[in-house]
Amino acid sequence: MLIHEALPHSLVEPLLEWAPLVMVVDSALEEVLVWGIKIDVAFVLVDQVNSWREQLEDQAPVKIISYQPDEDP
Repeated sequence: MLIHEALPHSLVEPLLEWAPLVMVVDSALEEVLVWGIKIDVAFVLVDQVNSWREQLEDQAPVKIISYQPDEDP
């Protein structure tokens, strides 16, 4: 399950019963952490990796994948 935007836990809860691989984009990480569920993969901006690594210590093992934002031409 890829969570790209923060949404109410009640909408996601039925899907979590299937124990999916949970992947979260940094824009939704804070909200999803409040849910108290296990995050398997986090997509975060390159310059924020260290900050998120500290915040996700409780989620170990968690894979952190960094990305660069698109540049406007």
